[in-house]
Amino acid sequence: MDKLTALALAYFVIWTLIFLYTLVLGQRQKQINKELTLIKDVLNKRS
Repeated sequence: MDKLTALALAYFVIWTLIFLYTLVLGQRQKQINKELTLIKDVLNKRS
């Protein structure tokens, strides 16, 4: 494997990891928003 191929593979791996990380963050954000909405609803019912 020459240096250019190794560099291209490294870029591919890094960008794939970044993409997957952003997907995971998006899923976590959706879950947090659901929980926050639930908390707001509970607090509004208590008031």
